[in-house]
Amino acid sequence: MHRGNCDLGNLFSLVRIFESNPATDIIYSINSKSFHNHNSIGESLQLLKNVAEACKQTSRRLICISSLVVYSGNAKTSNALDYTAYESEKPIPCGTYSESKYFAEELIQIYAKNHGLNFVILRACGLYGKGMRTQWIIHKFIQQALNGDNITTHEYENGPPKLEFLYIEDFLKALDLLMSLGTEMTSNRIFN
Repeated sequence: MHRGNCDLGNLFSLVRIFESNPATDIIYSINSKSFHNHNSIGESLQLLKNVAEACKQTSRRLICISSLVVYSGNAKTSNALDYTAYESEKPIPCGTYSESKYFAEELIQIYAKNHGLNFVILRACGLYGKGMRTQWIIHKFIQQALNGDNITTHEYENGPPKLEFLYIEDFLKALDLLMSLGTEMTSNRIFN
């Protein structure tokens, strides 16, 4: 299912689709079309709430693709040059996109506590590969290299940023491995 062939805003329709499909896991990886706009948080949470409710009603496990950006505030306030995020750490988002990912994770965990929703949250770093958006930084690097320019980003007060990327095919292998582990090992857990 994707936004183009399914109305995620229609809970009744979602429940019917889930009931007619033998899948036991629902992978949720939707972002608002304009994910740096403040209105995007509300849109993202509305769609996710419908998917979480449909998963609850049909006893499906919800696998939510989140992002390590939920730790952006942790990294900012740590004053460390090399910040490492751990699943046990409480995220501190900083910025609209990271806030929307954080609120999505919180909504899922509330659904788990209040309604018994079975979930997995998978926090990915920057994904790249076929089909990536052209405004993504990897595309910028490729264009700089093709033009013979120096590959640059920007500079912070404490030095240049360090970015972590993961090739989409490797991410999908990790997701497949996570799903193959079974619910007893992965249910109601967060993985970085």
